[in-house]
Amino acid sequence: MPSFTPLDILYIVLAFCALWLSVAVFWLIWQLGSILRSVNDTLEMAQEKIARIESAITAMKSRFESLTSMTTLLVEGLKGVIEYAHEKKDQIVQARRRLPARRRLQDVMEDEEDQA
Repeated sequence: MPSFTPLDILYIVLAFCALWLSVAVFWLIWQLGSILRSVNDTLEMAQEKIARIESAITAMKSRFESLTSMTTLLVEGLKGVIEYAHEKKDQIVQARRRLPARRRLQDVMEDEEDQA
């Protein structure tokens, strides 16, 4: 049986410690890699969700802008119709003012009969 000197035993213990230190360092590096991969996956998901939100906001903005332009056209159209109605009403009022008094009275009476 071989005899071990204290120096041989020291080398065996140091080799054993180096082995466990290597295992611990490897485990720490593995854990760090797992954490970084998890962070990377989370960031990718966050970027995808932000891109979806951005596209939704852009779509809403474009719809709002088109709705605004349509509303502007509608308001301008209604404004023209109202102005046209006022002009016609003014023309009718002016035409009635030009009629003789008797004719105006007859028109008023006819309007009252139509309403009744």
